[in-house]
Amino acid sequence: MVNYTINNATMYDETEPLVQKSEKIFNPAKTRPPMKYAIIIPAIVFTVLGVQIHLYVVNEWTQYVIRNSEFPNLTAVANFTACSDTESNHTNSEYSQYKTVQQKSAEWITFYNIALHVPALFSCFLFTSLTDAHGRRFLFILASFGLCCRSSLMAAIIYFKLSFSYVVSIYALDGVLGSSYAIYAMAYSYVADLTTRDNQRVLYIVFIQFTIVATTMLSSFLSGSLIEDWNLGYFYTDLISVFIGFIGFFMFAFAVPESLTDKSMITNRPFCTMFKRPLQFYCSQKFKETRLCYVLLLASFAFAEISGLNRSSIETLYFLGQPFCWGPKAIGYFQTTRHAIQGFLGLGSVKLFQKCISNEFIAILSTLSNASSFVLEAYAKDYIIFIVPVVGIFGFLLSPLIRAMMSNITSPEKQGAVFAGIAAVEVLSSIITLIAENAVYAWTLSQMNGFVFLIMAAFCVIDLTLLLCFCYVKPYKSLGTEVLIQESSRVIRTKWEKSKSEWF
Repeated sequence: MVNYTINNATMYDETEPLVQKSEKIFNPAKTRPPMKYAIIIPAIVFTVLGVQIHLYVVNEWTQYVIRNSEFPNLTAVANFTACSDTESNHTNSEYSQYKTVQQKSAEWITFYNIALHVPALFSCFLFTSLTDAHGRRFLFILASFGLCCRSSLMAAIIYFKLSFSYVVSIYALDGVLGSSYAIYAMAYSYVADLTTRDNQRVLYIVFIQFTIVATTMLSSFLSGSLIEDWNLGYFYTDLISVFIGFIGFFMFAFAVPESLTDKSMITNRPFCTMFKRPLQFYCSQKFKETRLCYVLLLASFAFAEISGLNRSSIETLYFLGQPFCWGPKAIGYFQTTRHAIQGFLGLGSVKLFQKCISNEFIAILSTLSNASSFVLEAYAKDYIIFIVPVVGIFGFLLSPLIRAMMSNITSPEKQGAVFAGIAAVEVLSSIITLIAENAVYAWTLSQMNGFVFLIMAAFCVIDLTLLLCFCYVKPYKSLGTEVLIQESSRVIRTKWEKSKSEWF
C-alpha cells in the first residue's frame, strides 16, 4: 500500500480500501467526555454574563455622559432621544443635537475597543499557542481575571465620574491579559481536546457557541431591566456584573479541570517556535497539501466575524436613534429575541442537518441566512424589525462551524496553535469592524442610518464565495455523519488532491 505524509499525518492512496480491518473511520458509539469537564459550561456562563452586562453599561453610560455634557440645560436629559421629529426633518436643532451625541458616542466606543483589541491581538496569538505546552487552565484564569479587573475599575470610574480616558486604560489592561477572546479560544480548544469525531466535535463547538449566545441573550434582558425597571442605574448594575464575573473567575481557578494530560503537552519547544506555530498552517511547506484549505477557511471566518461581530453595538446605537427611538429596555427585548431564535432553533437544527447534509453546506446556509437578515434590518421600520431574527435563524452557526472544520483537519497536538490563529484573526476582524462600521454609521447617519447593515450583507456574499471555493478544494468528502476523516487525524487523499500537490 502506498503511503503519503501531510501535516505529520499519514495519507492513503484512494485505490486502497477506505476502512481496514484494524481501524474505523467513524465509530457510531456515543462516547462523551467525562462529566467532570462539564463544569466549564457554568464557568463560561458566569464569565460571559458578567462581561456582557458590563458592556451594555459602558455603551449606554458613555452616551448618557455625552448627552449631559453637551446639552446640560435640557430639562429631561435622561430621556433625551431627539425623536420627536418623526417626519425625519434633519434640519432642526433637536436632530442636530441627537446627531452630535450619536457620533461622539460612536467615536469613544471605538477608542475603547481599539485600546482593548490591539494588545489582545498579540496576547491571544501568543498565549493560546502556549497552552499546547502548558495546558489550557492558565489562560482561562488569566483572561477571566482581566475581565474582572475591567468591570471592577469601571464601577470606580462611574462612581467618581472620571473621564473617558480612564475607560480606555482599563480596556487596554484587559486586552493585555487576553480578554474574552482568549476565553473563547480556550473553550474551543478544550472541546477539541475531549472529542475525536468530526460531527461530535462540530456539535460540541456549536453548543459552546450556543452557551455564549444564550448568556448574551440573558445579559441583554438583564441590563435593560436593571437600569430601567429596577432603577439601579449604571453604577450598581456594573457592580452586579463584577460579582457575577468573579464567580466565573473562581470556577476557572478552582473547579475546571485541565483537559491536557502531561503526555499530551508538547515539550522541549523554544519560545520563538511556539510563537511561529500558528503561522505554519498557512505558509509552511509541511502543510502544502492542506494550507489552501486553511487559508480559505480562515478568510471565510474573518469575513463572518467582520459581518457579525459588532452587530449588537451597532444595533444599540441604531435603535437608540430614529426611526425607532428605543430605550435600553426595548433594545434588550429585541436582542434577547434575536439571540433566542438564533440560539435555540439554530442549535436544534444542527443535529437534524447533519443527518442529511454536510457541515460545509450548513455553513453556506448560515451565510445566506445572515445576508438576508442584514438586508431586512437595513430597511425595516417599526415592529417589522422583529422579523429580522426569524430570517437570520441560522446565522450564528457559521463561526462555530468554520472553527470545527479547521479543528477537524488539525492533529491533536496542534489544536492550541490553530485556535491561536483563529483568535488572532477574530481580534483583527473586530478591530476592522469597530473602526470601519462605526465610521460608516457616523458618516451615513443623515442619509441612511441602516446603510451599515448593507455593508455587512456584502461581506456575507464574499464569505459565501470563499466557502464554495473550500468545498471545491477540501481534502476529504463528507455527507452528514459519513465523514472520511479518521479519528487519529488521518485524512483520505483523493486523486484530485494528489494531482493538486504538483501545483503547490
